[in-house]
Amino acid sequence: AEKKQARLKAEVEAHREEKEAKDKREGRMGKDLDPAFTFSRLADRYTEEHAAKLRSPITVSSRMKHLVRHFGPRSLMAISTGDINAFLTIMQTKAQPVEEGAKRKPKLLKKSSVEHLRRQLRAMFNFAIENHLLKANPVSAKSKIEADDLEVRFLEIDQVAKLLAAASQQWRAFIAVAVYCGLRKGEVIGLRAKNVDLKRRIITVAPSYNGPPKGKKIRLVPIPPELAPYLEVELGRLRSVDLFPSASGGMMSRHTKTEEKIRKAARDAGLIQGFDHTCRRKGCDFVERRADDALFRCPRCHFVLWVEPVEIDVKFKDTRSTWATHSYE
Repeated sequence: AEKKQARLKAEVEAHREEKEAKDKREGRMGKDLDPAFTFSRLADRYTEEHAAKLRSPITVSSRMKHLVRHFGPRSLMAISTGDINAFLTIMQTKAQPVEEGAKRKPKLLKKSSVEHLRRQLRAMFNFAIENHLLKANPVSAKSKIEADDLEVRFLEIDQVAKLLAAASQQWRAFIAVAVYCGLRKGEVIGLRAKNVDLKRRIITVAPSYNGPPKGKKIRLVPIPPELAPYLEVELGRLRSVDLFPSASGGMMSRHTKTEEKIRKAARDAGLIQGFDHTCRRKGCDFVERRADDALFRCPRCHFVLWVEPVEIDVKFKDTRSTWATHSYE
């Protein structure tokens, strides 16, 4: 009798675990939850919570807009794993509709961008579980989207020198710290003057904006000889606890357009990736990119080709790739 009771108990436990696993896979939630709680309300609460942690205003990202546009009015309890997988498939294979007033047509998202959407959804549903709005996360942990190999872009040593020479005085040391130390945007913005030790040639990376850096760990970064003169100038005109304060003296916003600053410096420095040689004869679409701007004729119609320099596409995150590449070398 005891063996039979134990066997029945084990069967009941196994059935319960199987049901919970099935509910988790299919996104079915308990009856004690609010069936009227929508994804839009979750997005609002999630955004407000993160804004409070950052102690600064936060804008609605394009990633969040994609999610709210698709899942917004739906109940959290009604969103299943199948719904999410179908959404992620659509985002890879079909361009989103053009919004009213949009200046350009939307493009298909890269696999890496779709994977960011999946992670955002998973984080939001985990947030819902923590706040007792759901009992299980419908985002499958096994549905990770493998991104295509991304091209690593970096600047050569001579290009770095030209870039810094062309940058404005306000942004020269900012860009130099990113290039020579590999700091992220938030880490450079959050860099305190007291964390720069020129005597020992060490930077203590502690805050990123107002919070901890990525990885949640404080780290020490050596100051290379090339960076020291820029830091000496910046420390000599120190006007705040922040090494790179805003015009008002406080910390720069996370929305500071550093991309524009580094691209302007690259344009002013004349950094190019080559020359496009284009045939301007009507009906001929010949285009060839070359390293030089020497004139030559179209191989199809023998017209002299039009030569146009192509500016190098520099993004702020490329400074970190530049640091990593040359440090490895």
